[in-house]
Amino acid sequence: METNDCWEWAREQFGGLELGDARRTARVVEMARVAAGRPGGHVLDVFRTSAARQGAYDLLENPAVESAAMVDGIGLATAAISQVHSYVLVSVDGSSLNVVDRTKTKGFGIIGNVSQNGRGLKVVTSLAIQPDGTPLGVLDQQWWKPCGEQNQQQMATTHDGAEGNSILQPSVRAVCAAPPRACSSHARLVSPR
Repeated sequence: METNDCWEWAREQFGGLELGDARRTARVVEMARVAAGRPGGHVLDVFRTSAARQGAYDLLENPAVESAAMVDGIGLATAAISQVHSYVLVSVDGSSLNVVDRTKTKGFGIIGNVSQNGRGLKVVTSLAIQPDGTPLGVLDQQWWKPCGEQNQQQMATTHDGAEGNSILQPSVRAVCAAPPRACSSHARLVSPR
């Protein structure tokens, strides 16, 4: 991405965040601008100076910066850019985020087969898509710790394939029922399965 494009995109996506302090929002916009121009998997790969890295770590570890506020701001930005279309498609899909937790002390739930000892979070993302198939952005993202081992085994035996998509319901409700995300575009829900 070109430098001006990175700046414009970062402001469009994150400039409206309400994080309790304008400096936090400015830091997120700057971090997004840099990350868009120099994507990497780690803070050290993206931010080249020690001051920029420290600023990134400070923001990422700040308990006053709530993830829900970040998701809401991104969703509102996506809803705003969706308004230029007569309709948008909304794809809702779930996945699992696997985290190494051999000692089972990090507070994550069971992911996948119980016998494999996978730990992590369940994630459901709602993506707005233009009529031509081009992604517009994330409308919503929900994540939660799966239930315990006993409950997961019970769920695996009581839910058949038809009920398997029920895991998508929290995000569907959030996207379809939340007034802030309502826009003049007609949203058409697309089921991935």
